[in-house]
Amino acid sequence: MAKPSYDPEAGAIPSPSHDPEMSTNPGPNRFHLIQEAPGRFCWDWPGISLRFPPAAPYIAGILNLTPDSFSDGGSYPTVGHAVKRALAMVHEGACIIDVGGQSTRPGAHPVSLEEERARVLPVLEAIREALSAPAEASSGTGILLSLDTDKPELAKTVFGLGLADIINDLSGGDTAMAQVALRYHAPLILMHRPKGEDRGGISAVIEDLDAIRRCYETAGMPRQCIALDPGIGFGKNEEESLLLLSQCRRLLDLGAPLCIGASRKRVIGRYSDHTAGAARSAAQGRLGGSVAAALWAASCGAAILRVHDVKETVEALAMTAALQSALATTAPQTTDTQADFAGRGIHEGQV
Repeated sequence: MAKPSYDPEAGAIPSPSHDPEMSTNPGPNRFHLIQEAPGRFCWDWPGISLRFPPAAPYIAGILNLTPDSFSDGGSYPTVGHAVKRALAMVHEGACIIDVGGQSTRPGAHPVSLEEERARVLPVLEAIREALSAPAEASSGTGILLSLDTDKPELAKTVFGLGLADIINDLSGGDTAMAQVALRYHAPLILMHRPKGEDRGGISAVIEDLDAIRRCYETAGMPRQCIALDPGIGFGKNEEESLLLLSQCRRLLDLGAPLCIGASRKRVIGRYSDHTAGAARSAAQGRLGGSVAAALWAASCGAAILRVHDVKETVEALAMTAALQSALATTAPQTTDTQADFAGRGIHEGQV
Protein backbone atom coordinates (compact mmCIF):
# COMPACT_ATOMS: atom_id res chain seq x y z
CA MET A 1 0.00 0.00 0.00
CA ALA A 2 1.40 3.36 -0.99
CA LYS A 3 2.48 5.90 1.57
CA PRO A 4 -0.13 8.67 1.98
CA SER A 5 0.49 11.88 0.08
CA TYR A 6 -0.47 14.16 2.98
CA ASP A 7 1.99 15.50 5.53
CA PRO A 8 2.03 13.18 8.57
CA GLU A 9 3.06 16.05 10.83
CA ALA A 10 0.04 18.13 9.79
CA GLY A 11 -2.32 15.24 10.41
CA ALA A 12 -0.87 14.06 13.70
CA ILE A 13 -3.23 13.52 16.61
CA PRO A 14 -2.82 15.97 19.49
CA SER A 15 -3.65 13.99 22.61
CA PRO A 16 -3.40 16.02 25.82
CA SER A 17 -3.98 12.94 27.98
CA HIS A 18 -1.15 10.97 26.41
CA ASP A 19 2.44 11.48 25.40
CA PRO A 20 2.15 13.48 22.15
CA GLU A 21 5.44 12.00 20.99
CA MET A 22 3.56 8.83 19.97
CA SER A 23 1.63 10.82 17.40
CA THR A 24 3.88 13.61 16.22
CA ASN A 25 7.36 12.14 16.14
CA PRO A 26 8.32 8.75 14.75
CA GLY A 27 10.41 6.76 17.18
CA PRO A 28 12.89 3.98 16.43
CA ASN A 29 9.95 2.09 14.94
CA ARG A 30 9.39 5.00 12.45
CA PHE A 31 5.70 4.90 13.34
CA HIS A 32 3.17 7.73 13.09
CA LEU A 33 -0.40 7.75 14.32
CA ILE A 34 -2.48 9.93 12.00
CA GLN A 35 -6.06 11.14 12.38
CA GLU A 36 -7.72 11.31 8.97
CA ALA A 37 -11.31 12.12 9.99
CA PRO A 38 -13.59 11.50 12.95
CA GLY A 39 -13.58 7.75 13.51
CA ARG A 40 -10.91 7.20 10.86
CA PHE A 41 -7.19 6.98 11.57
CA CYS A 42 -4.02 5.51 10.18
CA TRP A 43 -1.03 3.54 11.41
CA ASP A 44 1.76 4.89 9.24
CA TRP A 45 5.31 3.69 8.55
CA PRO A 46 7.62 4.54 5.66
CA GLY A 47 6.32 2.56 2.71
CA ILE A 48 3.02 1.36 4.19
CA SER A 49 -0.05 2.70 5.91
CA LEU A 50 -2.81 0.72 7.60
CA ARG A 51 -6.04 2.71 7.50
CA PHE A 52 -8.88 1.99 9.89
CA PRO A 53 -11.53 1.03 9.16
CA PRO A 54 -10.00 -0.53 6.04
CA ALA A 55 -11.66 -1.06 2.67
CA ALA A 56 -10.74 -4.75 3.01
CA PRO A 57 -9.09 -6.70 5.83
CA TYR A 58 -5.31 -6.71 6.14
CA ILE A 59 -3.84 -10.20 6.07
CA ALA A 60 -1.32 -11.25 8.72
CA GLY A 61 0.46 -14.45 7.76
CA ILE A 62 1.30 -16.69 10.72
CA LEU A 63 4.89 -17.87 11.11
CA ASN A 64 5.31 -20.21 14.08
CA LEU A 65 8.91 -20.93 15.06
CA THR A 66 7.98 -23.64 17.53
CA PRO A 67 8.46 -27.42 17.51
CA ASP A 68 5.09 -27.97 19.19
CA SER A 69 2.59 -25.50 17.73
CA PHE A 70 -0.90 -26.96 17.31
CA SER A 71 -0.86 -26.45 13.53
CA ASP A 72 2.57 -26.09 11.96
CA GLY A 73 4.98 -26.88 14.78
CA GLY A 74 8.37 -27.93 13.48
CA SER A 75 7.61 -26.87 9.90
CA TYR A 76 10.43 -24.30 9.84
CA PRO A 77 13.40 -25.89 11.63
CA THR A 78 15.99 -23.46 10.24
CA VAL A 79 16.18 -19.73 9.66
CA GLY A 80 16.25 -20.41 5.93
CA HIS A 81 13.01 -22.39 6.04
CA ALA A 82 11.31 -19.62 8.03
CA VAL A 83 12.46 -16.87 5.67
CA LYS A 84 11.30 -18.85 2.66
CA ARG A 85 7.83 -19.22 4.16
CA ALA A 86 7.69 -15.54 5.11
CA LEU A 87 8.56 -14.46 1.56
CA ALA A 88 6.02 -16.90 0.15
CA MET A 89 3.28 -15.37 2.31
CA VAL A 90 4.30 -11.89 1.16
CA HIS A 91 3.92 -12.93 -2.47
CA GLU A 92 0.58 -14.55 -1.65
CA GLY A 93 -0.80 -11.27 -0.34
CA ALA A 94 0.12 -10.84 3.34
CA CYS A 95 1.10 -7.34 4.41
CA ILE A 96 1.99 -8.46 7.94
CA ILE A 97 4.14 -11.42 8.95
CA ASP A 98 3.33 -12.45 12.50
CA VAL A 99 6.31 -14.20 14.10
CA GLY A 100 5.96 -16.25 17.27
CA GLY A 101 8.43 -18.34 19.24
CA GLN A 102 6.17 -19.99 21.81
CA SER A 103 3.28 -22.38 21.28
CA THR A 104 -0.01 -21.19 22.74
CA ARG A 105 -1.90 -24.43 22.24
CA PRO A 106 -3.65 -25.91 25.30
CA GLY A 107 -1.15 -27.87 27.40
CA ALA A 108 1.95 -26.43 25.74
CA HIS A 109 5.03 -26.21 27.93
CA PRO A 110 6.16 -22.67 28.83
CA VAL A 111 9.23 -21.41 27.02
CA SER A 112 11.93 -19.43 28.78
CA LEU A 113 12.76 -15.90 27.71
CA GLU A 114 16.19 -17.05 26.53
CA GLU A 115 14.79 -19.83 24.36
CA GLU A 116 12.08 -17.67 22.83
CA ARG A 117 14.63 -14.95 22.12
CA ALA A 118 16.92 -17.47 20.43
CA ARG A 119 14.07 -18.61 18.21
CA VAL A 120 12.76 -15.26 17.02
CA LEU A 121 15.73 -12.88 16.81
CA PRO A 122 17.66 -14.62 14.01
CA VAL A 123 14.49 -15.09 11.97
CA LEU A 124 13.26 -11.52 12.34
CA GLU A 125 16.70 -10.21 11.41
CA ALA A 126 16.89 -12.51 8.38
CA ILE A 127 13.40 -11.57 7.18
CA ARG A 128 14.23 -7.87 7.46
CA GLU A 129 17.38 -8.46 5.43
CA ALA A 130 15.59 -10.59 2.84
CA LEU A 131 12.83 -8.02 2.34
CA SER A 132 15.41 -5.31 1.72
CA ALA A 133 17.28 -7.35 -0.91
CA PRO A 134 16.99 -6.05 -4.51
CA ALA A 135 14.96 -9.04 -5.64
CA GLU A 136 12.35 -8.36 -2.95
CA ALA A 137 12.56 -4.59 -2.66
CA SER A 138 9.40 -3.82 -4.63
CA SER A 139 7.20 -6.20 -2.62
CA GLY A 140 9.06 -6.00 0.67
CA THR A 141 8.93 -2.21 1.17
CA GLY A 142 5.38 -2.32 2.46
CA ILE A 143 5.63 -5.38 4.70
CA LEU A 144 5.26 -5.18 8.45
CA LEU A 145 6.56 -7.64 11.03
CA SER A 146 4.63 -8.32 14.22
CA LEU A 147 6.02 -10.04 17.28
CA ASP A 148 3.69 -12.61 18.84
CA THR A 149 4.63 -12.85 22.52
CA ASP A 150 3.48 -12.58 26.13
CA LYS A 151 6.91 -11.40 27.34
CA PRO A 152 7.53 -7.63 27.63
CA GLU A 153 11.26 -8.33 28.03
CA LEU A 154 11.38 -10.00 24.63
CA ALA A 155 9.40 -7.19 23.03
CA LYS A 156 11.85 -4.67 24.50
CA THR A 157 14.79 -6.51 22.94
CA VAL A 158 13.14 -6.94 19.54
CA PHE A 159 11.91 -3.37 19.24
CA GLY A 160 15.14 -1.98 20.64
CA LEU A 161 16.86 -3.63 17.67
CA GLY A 162 14.23 -2.35 15.24
CA LEU A 163 13.27 -5.87 14.14
CA ALA A 164 9.47 -5.59 14.34
CA ASP A 165 6.73 -3.03 13.84
CA ILE A 166 3.68 -4.27 15.78
CA ILE A 167 3.34 -6.07 19.11
CA ASN A 168 0.87 -8.95 19.08
CA ASP A 169 0.30 -8.85 22.82
CA LEU A 170 -0.53 -12.24 24.33
CA SER A 171 0.15 -11.16 27.92
CA GLY A 172 -3.52 -10.80 28.77
CA GLY A 173 -3.04 -7.30 30.18
CA ASP A 174 0.54 -6.79 31.40
CA THR A 175 0.95 -3.01 31.42
CA ALA A 176 4.69 -3.53 31.00
CA MET A 177 3.86 -4.42 27.37
CA ALA A 178 2.14 -1.05 26.96
CA GLN A 179 5.27 0.62 28.33
CA VAL A 180 7.40 -1.14 25.73
CA ALA A 181 5.00 -0.12 22.97
CA LEU A 182 5.04 3.48 24.17
CA ARG A 183 8.82 3.61 24.51
CA TYR A 184 9.43 2.28 21.00
CA HIS A 185 6.46 3.95 19.29
CA ALA A 186 4.73 0.74 18.30
CA PRO A 187 1.03 -0.07 18.01
CA LEU A 188 -0.16 -3.30 19.55
CA ILE A 189 -2.87 -5.91 19.15
CA LEU A 190 -4.32 -6.74 22.56
CA MET A 191 -5.58 -10.33 22.71
CA HIS A 192 -8.08 -11.58 25.25
CA ARG A 193 -6.93 -14.32 27.62
CA PRO A 194 -9.48 -15.05 30.37
CA LYS A 195 -8.13 -14.90 33.90
CA GLY A 196 -11.01 -16.75 35.53
CA GLU A 197 -14.01 -18.98 35.00
CA ASP A 198 -16.89 -17.98 32.74
CA ARG A 199 -14.98 -15.23 30.96
CA GLY A 200 -15.24 -16.69 27.44
CA GLY A 201 -18.63 -15.23 26.47
CA ILE A 202 -18.88 -12.17 24.26
CA SER A 203 -20.05 -9.83 27.05
CA ALA A 204 -17.18 -10.90 29.33
CA VAL A 205 -14.66 -10.56 26.50
CA ILE A 206 -15.86 -7.05 25.69
CA GLU A 207 -15.75 -6.09 29.37
CA ASP A 208 -12.26 -7.54 29.88
CA LEU A 209 -10.74 -6.00 26.76
CA ASP A 210 -12.21 -2.60 27.54
CA ALA A 211 -10.85 -2.74 31.09
CA ILE A 212 -7.36 -3.76 29.97
CA ARG A 213 -7.33 -1.12 27.26
CA ARG A 214 -8.18 1.51 29.87
CA CYS A 215 -5.23 0.31 31.97
CA TYR A 216 -2.97 0.63 28.92
CA GLU A 217 -4.28 4.13 28.29
CA THR A 218 -3.54 5.04 31.90
CA ALA A 219 0.01 3.78 31.30
CA GLY A 220 0.24 6.29 28.42
CA MET A 221 -0.80 4.29 25.35
CA PRO A 222 -2.99 6.22 22.88
CA ARG A 223 -6.32 4.48 22.33
CA GLN A 224 -5.98 4.50 18.54
CA CYS A 225 -2.74 2.52 18.81
CA ILE A 226 -4.54 -0.50 20.29
CA ALA A 227 -6.32 -3.10 18.17
CA LEU A 228 -8.40 -5.79 19.89
CA ASP A 229 -8.47 -9.57 19.41
CA PRO A 230 -11.12 -11.68 21.20
CA GLY A 231 -8.69 -14.61 21.46
CA ILE A 232 -10.59 -17.37 19.70
CA GLY A 233 -9.61 -20.66 21.38
CA PHE A 234 -7.62 -19.04 24.19
CA GLY A 235 -9.12 -20.25 27.45
CA LYS A 236 -12.37 -20.96 25.63
CA ASN A 237 -13.92 -24.26 24.64
CA GLU A 238 -15.18 -24.98 21.14
CA GLU A 239 -18.75 -23.92 21.85
CA GLU A 240 -17.61 -20.64 23.41
CA SER A 241 -15.23 -19.99 20.50
CA LEU A 242 -18.00 -20.57 17.96
CA LEU A 243 -20.39 -18.20 19.73
CA LEU A 244 -17.63 -15.62 20.14
CA LEU A 245 -16.77 -15.74 16.46
CA SER A 246 -20.43 -15.57 15.46
CA GLN A 247 -20.91 -12.40 17.54
CA CYS A 248 -17.54 -10.75 16.92
CA ARG A 249 -19.23 -7.76 15.26
CA ARG A 250 -20.22 -6.60 18.75
CA LEU A 251 -16.55 -5.89 19.50
CA LEU A 252 -16.72 -3.01 17.03
CA ASP A 253 -18.72 -1.15 19.66
CA LEU A 254 -15.41 -0.61 21.46
CA GLY A 255 -14.28 1.59 18.57
CA ALA A 256 -11.00 -0.23 17.94
CA PRO A 257 -9.65 -2.18 14.95
CA LEU A 258 -10.71 -5.80 15.26
CA CYS A 259 -8.25 -8.64 14.71
CA ILE A 260 -9.52 -12.21 14.33
CA GLY A 261 -7.31 -15.31 14.46
CA ALA A 262 -9.43 -18.43 14.08
CA SER A 263 -7.24 -20.15 11.49
CA ARG A 264 -6.97 -23.96 11.89
CA LYS A 265 -8.14 -23.90 15.51
CA ARG A 266 -10.08 -26.68 17.19
CA VAL A 267 -13.38 -24.90 16.73
CA ILE A 268 -12.80 -25.12 12.97
CA GLY A 269 -12.23 -28.86 13.10
CA ARG A 270 -15.21 -29.38 15.39
CA TYR A 271 -17.76 -27.73 13.12
CA SER A 272 -16.36 -28.02 9.60
CA ASP A 273 -14.66 -31.42 9.35
CA HIS A 274 -17.12 -34.28 8.96
CA THR A 275 -14.53 -37.02 8.55
CA ALA A 276 -13.72 -39.45 11.31
CA GLY A 277 -10.70 -40.49 13.31
CA ALA A 278 -7.26 -38.93 13.02
CA ALA A 279 -8.14 -36.90 9.94
CA ARG A 280 -10.59 -34.86 11.97
CA SER A 281 -7.93 -33.69 14.39
CA ALA A 282 -5.35 -32.75 11.75
CA ALA A 283 -5.06 -28.94 11.97
CA GLN A 284 -3.57 -28.67 8.49
CA GLY A 285 -6.74 -30.26 7.11
CA ARG A 286 -8.95 -27.37 8.28
CA LEU A 287 -8.50 -25.18 5.22
CA GLY A 288 -12.13 -24.93 4.15
CA GLY A 289 -13.41 -24.09 7.61
CA SER A 290 -10.58 -21.61 8.20
CA VAL A 291 -11.37 -19.72 5.01
CA ALA A 292 -15.07 -19.70 5.88
CA ALA A 293 -14.26 -18.26 9.31
CA ALA A 294 -12.09 -15.57 7.72
CA LEU A 295 -14.88 -14.59 5.33
CA TRP A 296 -17.34 -14.44 8.21
CA ALA A 297 -14.97 -12.26 10.25
CA ALA A 298 -14.46 -9.95 7.27
CA SER A 299 -18.23 -9.61 6.86
CA CYS A 300 -18.39 -8.64 10.55
CA GLY A 301 -15.92 -5.80 10.08
CA ALA A 302 -12.61 -7.40 11.08
CA ALA A 303 -9.69 -5.16 10.11
CA ILE A 304 -6.92 -7.76 10.44
CA LEU A 305 -7.17 -11.48 9.72
CA ARG A 306 -4.46 -13.70 11.19
CA VAL A 307 -4.20 -16.78 8.95
CA HIS A 308 -1.96 -19.70 8.04
CA ASP A 309 -3.32 -20.13 4.50
CA VAL A 310 -2.68 -16.71 3.00
CA LYS A 311 -3.18 -17.51 -0.69
CA GLU A 312 -6.52 -19.22 -0.21
CA THR A 313 -7.82 -16.52 2.13
CA VAL A 314 -6.79 -13.70 -0.21
CA GLU A 315 -8.42 -15.45 -3.17
CA ALA A 316 -11.65 -16.07 -1.24
CA LEU A 317 -11.82 -12.43 -0.13
CA ALA A 318 -11.24 -11.26 -3.70
CA MET A 319 -14.00 -13.50 -5.03
CA THR A 320 -16.39 -12.33 -2.31
CA ALA A 321 -15.63 -8.71 -3.18
CA ALA A 322 -16.27 -9.42 -6.88
CA LEU A 323 -19.63 -11.01 -6.05
CA GLN A 324 -20.62 -8.08 -3.85
CA SER A 325 -19.64 -5.63 -6.58
CA ALA A 326 -21.60 -7.54 -9.21
CA LEU A 327 -24.64 -7.66 -6.93
CA ALA A 328 -24.42 -3.94 -6.28
CA THR A 329 -24.27 -3.04 -9.97
CA THR A 330 -27.33 -5.16 -10.78
CA ALA A 331 -29.33 -4.45 -7.64
CA PRO A 332 -32.65 -3.56 -9.34
CA GLN A 333 -32.70 -6.96 -11.07
CA THR A 334 -31.74 -9.08 -8.07
CA THR A 335 -34.72 -8.69 -5.80
CA ASP A 336 -35.68 -12.35 -6.09
CA THR A 337 -32.11 -13.52 -5.52
CA GLN A 338 -31.69 -11.32 -2.46
CA ALA A 339 -35.00 -12.53 -1.06
CA ASP A 340 -33.92 -16.13 -1.62
CA PHE A 341 -30.60 -15.48 0.15
CA ALA A 342 -32.40 -13.82 3.05
CA GLY A 343 -34.73 -16.78 3.35
CA ARG A 344 -31.74 -19.06 3.80
CA GLY A 345 -30.08 -16.79 6.35
CA ILE A 346 -27.51 -15.38 3.88
CA HIS A 347 -27.24 -11.62 3.76
CA GLU A 348 -25.40 -9.17 1.57
CA GLY A 349 -21.82 -8.92 2.78
CA GLN A 350 -21.84 -12.55 3.87
CA VAL A 351 -21.92 -14.30 0.48
